[in-house]
Amino acid sequence: MKAPIGYTLVQHSGYAWGGDNTFARAVEVVGITRKSEKKLVESSGGIVFENWIEADDFSMDVMYPNNTGIVPSADGGFGPMLNGLKIYVLCANDWTKTSGQVTV
Repeated sequence: MKAPIGYTLVQHSGYAWGGDNTFARAVEVVGITRKSEKKLVESSGGIVFENWIEADDFSMDVMYPNNTGIVPSADGGFGPMLNGLKIYVLCANDWTKTSGQVTV
C-alpha cells in the first residue's frame, strides 16, 4: 500500500455503503495515493489537504457548523467517485474555513 500524497473528504461510508440516512450529509477523510486521484479531486472541485489532521478538523467544521447538532449536516455537494465514495465539494461559504494548506 502506497503512502498518501494528500487527503480529501468524501461522502461518509455509513451512507454510501451502509445506507444509513443519518450519514447522508456526513463526510469522512480518505488518503490520496496516486497523482491521478489528486487530479480527479482537484478537477471536481474537491479539496486536497496536506495532512490527515487538517482534513479531519475541516470535516468537523463542515459537518457541525458552530459546534451544533448531533446529526452531521455538511453544506456543499458530492462529485465523482473516488474509490467507491463520492468526493465532497465545497459550497462558497466554506471558503472562509480553509487555510493555505489546501488546494482546489
